[in-house]
Formats: sequence, C-alpha cells, structure tokens
Amino acid sequence: MRNTALGYRIVNGKAVIDEKEAIIVRELYRNYLDGMSLCASAEKVGLKLPAGSVSRILQNRRYLGDDFYPPLIDEETYSRTLQERERRMKALSRTNLLKPKVPKTAPAEFFFSDKDSLHKGTPAEVAEYQYSLIRVKEKTNG
Repeated sequence: MRNTALGYRIVNGKAVIDEKEAIIVRELYRNYLDGMSLCASAEKVGLKLPAGSVSRILQNRRYLGDDFYPPLIDEETYSRTLQERERRMKALSRTNLLKPKVPKTAPAEFFFSDKDSLHKGTPAEVAEYQYSLIRVKEKTNG
C-alpha cells in the first residue's frame, strides 16, 4: 500500500519530486487531455489501475503543490483536466457523480445531564451509568 502520492518520495521527512514517477503523472494528465480514457491513459504510462483510481490521481490537488508537496503540474493542466472530466461525465449522463459532497453534521448536540454524579462499580457498570447520563439537545436554526 502506498502512503505517498505518485510522483513523490519522502526524503528526511520532506516530500520531494521523484522525477521518474513525475514523468508518469504528467503523461497521465497529457494522455487524458488528449482524449484517452482513464484506463487507456494509465496503461499507456505502464500503470494497471481501475478507472476510479486514475480519476482520483487526476483530481488530486496535491499535484498543484501545498505546504508539504512541491508542485508537479500547473494550474492550467489541473483545471483543464477537471473541465474535461466534467464534460465527459455530462456526455455519458453521469452527472450524479459531479454533485458536490455535502458535509454531514450531527442533528443534535450531546451533553451529560449530571456531570457531578459519581458511580461506583465494575468498569462496565460505570460505563453503562455514564452513557445513561447522555442527553440530546436538538439544534435550532438561528
């Protein structure tokens, strides 16, 4: 399993560009922008990956550079790739995959109803008692 993004390696605790892999990543973007499918783009650079994995590579903002990763591609390549992905998804009527993810929030706040109560017993009994103190306070909009 790989922990570092393709195109990088860690040296002395810092991400540095692995030029051999960076060529693969840049060609992957180029192939996709030249009209190849996700899988064909990957196969041409020697990667055997499913389409979802290739898509995640192409959507990885780290390649633009951040506090840890140096830039591997330019902003124009990245945005053209996202636009092309969106164009293809619409052409295939897969617009449900283009919807932005809505962050999920808990519908309520939780608190202990009696913070000062102590309970003695086995750890399981103490835990059961403490859980019994949890109450739900409904969130209000406003």
